[in-house]
Amino acid sequence: MSHRNSMDVRQRVLEYVELLSQPSRQLDYETSVPRADSHAELVRWFCDALFRPKSRPFLDAFTENEIKDLARLYGLLIESRQLRASSLADLLREPEWRRIARFAQQLVATIDGNPSAEGFGTAMVQKNPPRRSFSEVLAPRGE
Repeated sequence: MSHRNSMDVRQRVLEYVELLSQPSRQLDYETSVPRADSHAELVRWFCDALFRPKSRPFLDAFTENEIKDLARLYGLLIESRQLRASSLADLLREPEWRRIARFAQQLVATIDGNPSAEGFGTAMVQKNPPRRSFSEVLAPRGE
């Protein structure tokens, strides 16, 4: 797979983890997607769409340690399905969900601060990529 595909994968995962790390953005997300169970949708988004540990573009996009951390996030999100909350605001009161947000904050610092993952040069990683709408973040890019 191309270097570009790996960069797209990395960027989409980073955007998701940034959303997860910021409670205010989670609440904005819920407002923008009122039709569904926002908690379940956030879990499915990562677990079903983004976390692809057997996919070549995914493997090329992250270091071994980053993949381990993303696997841990996957596990935390799967466990969070047991939480019962009527909204993300309620969910944000749950210690387990706050733990996920804190872990996501650490992941953002690790992933965003490591532009050299598997040969990625610093010039290719945007430190402050332009903010995209939630529908743009959710939409796959040429996959």
